[in-house]
Amino acid sequence: MTRKTITAEELLERYAAGERDFSNIQEIKFEICRQALCQMNLSGINLSGLVLEELPLDQINFTKAILRETNFFESGLDEAIFREADLTKASLFFADLDGADLSYAKLIEANLGGASMIGANLTGADLTRADLAGTYLDKANLTDAKLFEALVGDAEAGFAYLETAIFCNTTMPDGSIRTDIQS
Repeated sequence: MTRKTITAEELLERYAAGERDFSNIQEIKFEICRQALCQMNLSGINLSGLVLEELPLDQINFTKAILRETNFFESGLDEAIFREADLTKASLFFADLDGADLSYAKLIEANLGGASMIGANLTGADLTRADLAGTYLDKANLTDAKLFEALVGDAEAGFAYLETAIFCNTTMPDGSIRTDIQS
């Protein structure tokens, strides 16, 4: 399969026409407006393996999207909606996800190192073997989330900031269940 480059305008036109699988796209050119995708509804889209580094994608709707191995390095994703999205092995390294909705998202082996996820909703999210080293999870909701075998810190990157996170029936990295809702 040949992977190609398209413009943001072409992506939006094809999406509006009903196309949802863009896994053959290697790059999106933001020639006219780097914010062309902001606040867009891209529910169910397949952008697996795409590089979306350092882009302002705040409030974008990726509900049920397939974003496996997609690279969001240092992208602005504040208040983005990833409800039930597949972000397996995605890179959200140093991304801004404050207030994002990642409820029931599949974040298996995702790299969230250094990401800011203040107030994010991770209810029911699967973070199995995810890298959370240095991730800010202040006031994040981790109710029913699965953190089994997740990396929550190391000497180099620092530890995930979980002090004010909300835990209710949360599977911790060691497999134990944690419920200690804090205000």
